[in-house]
Amino acid sequence: MLWCNITVSQVRDAEGKPQFGIRLVEDITARKKAEAALKQYQEHLEKVVGERTAELTKVNEKLSWQANHDPLTGIANRHEFEQRLQEAVSNTRMQNQEHTLCYLDLDRFKIVNDTCGHVAGDELLRQISSLLQSRVRRTDVLARLGGDEFAVLLYQCPTDEALRVAQSLLETIQEFRFAWQDKTFTVGVSIGVVTFDANSSSLSGVVSAADAACYEAKNRGRNRVYVYQADDQKLAQQHNEVQWLSRLNQAIAQSGSVKLLATPENTLPAKNQFCLYYQPIAPLNAELTTGEHYEVLLRFVDDRGELIPPMAFLPAAERYNLMPAIDRWVIRTFLAMLHQSEIQNLEPQFQNFASYPRGRIRNSFVAGASNVATSPPLTPYILPPSSFPLYTINLSGATVNDDQFIEFLKEQFSVYKIPPQMICFEITESVAIANLSKVSGLIKEVKALGCRFALDDFGSGMSSFAYLKYLPLDYLKIDGSFVKDIADDPIHLALVEAINRVGHVMGLKTIAEFVTNDSILEKVKFLGIDYAQGYVIAKPQPLEFN
Repeated sequence: MLWCNITVSQVRDAEGKPQFGIRLVEDITARKKAEAALKQYQEHLEKVVGERTAELTKVNEKLSWQANHDPLTGIANRHEFEQRLQEAVSNTRMQNQEHTLCYLDLDRFKIVNDTCGHVAGDELLRQISSLLQSRVRRTDVLARLGGDEFAVLLYQCPTDEALRVAQSLLETIQEFRFAWQDKTFTVGVSIGVVTFDANSSSLSGVVSAADAACYEAKNRGRNRVYVYQADDQKLAQQHNEVQWLSRLNQAIAQSGSVKLLATPENTLPAKNQFCLYYQPIAPLNAELTTGEHYEVLLRFVDDRGELIPPMAFLPAAERYNLMPAIDRWVIRTFLAMLHQSEIQNLEPQFQNFASYPRGRIRNSFVAGASNVATSPPLTPYILPPSSFPLYTINLSGATVNDDQFIEFLKEQFSVYKIPPQMICFEITESVAIANLSKVSGLIKEVKALGCRFALDDFGSGMSSFAYLKYLPLDYLKIDGSFVKDIADDPIHLALVEAINRVGHVMGLKTIAEFVTNDSILEKVKFLGIDYAQGYVIAKPQPLEFN
């Protein structure tokens, strides 16, 4: 078929009369075909775009669903739940509403997992999720937080009503029987309940309170409901420990360059991070030829920029088994600081230790630093005792039981090229008594590397001196609770004197802790104790090099 465009024109004479016509015929077939093809292509393109848009919408919806839901159970995940909970916490302030959070932890789930495998465990979680979903209102939010932990957000639900809901969830799980192949299992659930309103502090505060209540439900025998009460001192302590958990994990995870130089505008590290302090241990005997001796101390900078001592966060670290990681952080960070100080030819700056009356503290940091930097890792360094300082690092009881600790230690000495003779580790007497054979083995392995070892808080355990002969120690640190009273208490004076004598008979150097004034210092020197540590010598200061 042809397409033509015909144009007809008349030709007239001078008087305007038509004489003849001219007809022009233009073949426009190609143009028509092009227009038809273009229209067809446009329709096809619109169809494809429509299909792609629909597909993209579905993909976005799927991705959004996946981002907010647990893939195993189909209910909300932790991310979605925390967002909804944050909205609820905010709404309580703006609308004066009261909501309740229930924290659920399944009991005996591990039995199913261990007996029948993860496939059975996954199926159990799916069935439990369906059961729980059927017992809450459509307006409420049920979420799987991870593992066998769930949470329910009950909107506009006071404590009494929430307790009835929680009890209903508990009874539903109690009555449930999970069948897998030829086995039948019963499971339970421990539920922590906390109601929050406009006076509630924050999202993290609400979550940690519910977690603490759930933990208390487990402590009381499991398979029960426990309601958080702000005036419950024991639960408040657990609440505090739960709040510390995320902060400690964040601090442990911090890595990167270490800060060696103090600056007036930045004397503390970033918030929610660990930092290192150190305190001198002063020689009291003129015959001692050792160099500087310091104890490395751990501190925490909270979200307000305030310095927090260890006793505030160590209970939480011990409860959640974070002590091995914290011990490793201290060792890794401190050795990195020593390494950087040698590279930059820096020296430790302790403001008031140099003015200590004995005047025996050297001004230099590491004599022969070039030898230290070039020596092979873990090769014994043939240096006189006074040629480098000694730094004491505390170890926890959990690290004593860490079978990988020695390998970690070897690796750190190798990486940072620090002579092991510069490091002394210490544990408390209570840790030593609790696992004597394990501690003895650890001390031997640590000393084989070239490090030294001290026993801290000796006397606090009120145990026999006899066990000391099983520990190849270098230093015996006399518990400060005795030392601080020796100027006024003859019994404590006698105890400190006895400990010092036993230490010397065993070939150990003794250190008196808590030497806080001149009268205590004079008594300590009179007894012949080798070293003193305390505020009369110097207060702890940030570990910095200049």
